[in-house]
Amino acid sequence: MSEEIERLSRLFARLGAPDPEGWASSEVNEGIPQLARFLFLRQAWRAVVSEDDHSWIEACIREYEKYPNSPFAGVGRALEALRAKGATAAELTDLVRGMQAETLSGLCYLLDDRGELEEEVSDTAWGLFL
Repeated sequence: MSEEIERLSRLFARLGAPDPEGWASSEVNEGIPQLARFLFLRQAWRAVVSEDDHSWIEACIREYEKYPNSPFAGVGRALEALRAKGATAAELTDLVRGMQAETLSGLCYLLDDRGELEEEVSDTAWGLFL
């Protein structure tokens, strides 16, 4: 194993990547910026609510009660209504977490997709830059 693969493997392992050697090997041997990709995805995934943290529910409701006309105040209002109808914190978290993960996945897919004009705009692409 090359020194660069070993160095990157240790870094990927420290960052919690599954299969650190695979990520490192791909970066070195295939020229794919896997560390940058991993760091972006790791940070993006941290924006999704944790399955065991329900504190965001009360925070959204409090924000709605304090600023009922603010943008997206309907989130707090809907959460309050759903709680009043018996929805549990775990159920609400499952719903929101699933929608957030789906949105994140869609955003990541969008970065590699030109949509219905693929042929006409072949020289145009989205990108993340280091």
